[in-house]
Amino acid sequence: TAWRFSRRFAKSRWMPSRWSLSRRPRNNALMAMLPTLDDLPTLDPDVLDKFITVWSEATGPERANYQLFLTGLCAVLAVPPPEPAGADPVRNAYVFERRIEIRHPDGSVTRGYIDLYYRRHFVLEAKQTGQALETPGWSQAMLAAHHQADRYVRNLPPEEGRPPFLILIDVGRVLELYAEFSGSGGIYTPFPDPGHHRIRLDDLRDPAIRQRLRQVWLEPLSLDPSRYAARVTRAISVALANLARSLEGQGYAVERVAGFLMQCLFTMFAEDVELLPAESFTRLLERLQGQPSLFVPAVTALWRAMDSGGYDGQLMAQVKRFNGGLFHAIDPMPLTAE
Repeated sequence: TAWRFSRRFAKSRWMPSRWSLSRRPRNNALMAMLPTLDDLPTLDPDVLDKFITVWSEATGPERANYQLFLTGLCAVLAVPPPEPAGADPVRNAYVFERRIEIRHPDGSVTRGYIDLYYRRHFVLEAKQTGQALETPGWSQAMLAAHHQADRYVRNLPPEEGRPPFLILIDVGRVLELYAEFSGSGGIYTPFPDPGHHRIRLDDLRDPAIRQRLRQVWLEPLSLDPSRYAARVTRAISVALANLARSLEGQGYAVERVAGFLMQCLFTMFAEDVELLPAESFTRLLERLQGQPSLFVPAVTALWRAMDSGGYDGQLMAQVKRFNGGLFHAIDPMPLTAE
């Protein structure tokens, strides 16, 4: 029963906002499945400051600097550096200057070199534009870099697949992330969105930015929103099923448990789409953890207000009327703090 309801509500607008990275669920089983900053290695601030200072002042040509810059970035992110390249491209899974054969419409073939290739992770194209950031000339140079990286991706050997990420860098100044998780030849789009795909050098001071880049290096598919949603859906299904079994084990009828869970889930949904005041139900539950004996009268009063409309003293807010009959029968069960 709980599984059916969790699947239904996981597909609603409730899911993406409620389980966003900024609002982590407290359930340990869920926490283990979500991206976290907990495993971000401690970074000496002096090391980061030196990296940013050195590269902010770098003015040399791209070919002279980009490998040194990326090796330093790997150290800042605490990820392995690229490996030495060999004569056999098949063995060159994570190397600078990965050779690639580019096939043209007329049947001719030319040779290209990917600045940094990490099989099933990313293709990286480096530039040192010398242009002022976000000027027309700079934007044109970065667009050309995107086209070049995309061409490399489309000429990779079929058995290697298409990596989920394209990375563009203006050496010492900016990184840009683009993603295409299906591997089907779709368009690489700004990741996580057009407003946040561009990472300036100073942005590396933000641990969340460093962790995002670490995941691109270490586990890129963990950033796929569809996989994240699926993991959370499964975790919620397990949590709800355990709760339902616990209540049924106490002697409550299956139908009563199902109705109770439906009312709880819909109240969470109403909170997230702001049919109820934002986070009001969450804050109520947090207060009730300290006084679990008050759970039944508190939610009874709230659900009566939702059924008829009117003021609710627990939320200290005027509550809209929710039609459809979901809250006509109100019979919550007592819960422990856990």
